[in-house]
Amino acid sequence: MARAVKQPLGGVRGRVGDVIYRYMNGKSFISIYNSEVKISQSKKSVENRNKFGAAIKFAKAVNSVGDLKKVWDFSTAPGRSAYTKIFKENNRKIQPDYLGNTCCITPKGISCILDSFELDTKFATVKIKIDRTYEPNLLPPYVAHFVIFLNDPIKPDLYSYTYYAFTSVRIQEETPDEFQTIVSKFIAPDAQLMTLYKKATAFFAITKTDAKPFEWLNTVSKEFILT
Repeated sequence: MARAVKQPLGGVRGRVGDVIYRYMNGKSFISIYNSEVKISQSKKSVENRNKFGAAIKFAKAVNSVGDLKKVWDFSTAPGRSAYTKIFKENNRKIQPDYLGNTCCITPKGISCILDSFELDTKFATVKIKIDRTYEPNLLPPYVAHFVIFLNDPIKPDLYSYTYYAFTSVRIQEETPDEFQTIVSKFIAPDAQLMTLYKKATAFFAITKTDAKPFEWLNTVSKEFILT
């Protein structure tokens, strides 16, 4: 592979004939296209590609939520951007076409006790107690986020095998109860799409990004069979 030193035409990307141009970190690289390179179709290779694709989709989904992106950017997790941090944190935890409840939508943060987690086609609900044993962490106002990984569509010939649904709610104040019940409603088109899938893994977290230093809750999650 060669690197172009002068760039009179700016950064070039793509394939032209048998030459491939790549532009990375302000530098242009040139390589020769090899038509004889074959992509392995072995079971392990296909599985690895599917796993990689699932990790990319998950990172893009989490990164699309503004406050979640902010806390990943602010965190000390390894990676140069929020997207790469999310990808690196979750890549090894993801299986092809399946996200278990070990994946996370926030970096390691403030812990909590989860009393209950409920999900239906209209609402996502959690009942939690934020750990404030040593100091008053994560006080309202804050934003509660639900990211829902949907899979196994009822009609696989009409809908993608996996899909992401989102809902968030801003909490202005807490109740005097020891455990806080947080409810967020799905809006169209996510509310409708929730009815089209059989299974879901729901992820929940809280962020507070009004002022630095940002605060956030450890991700809590649960797998569901939708009816």
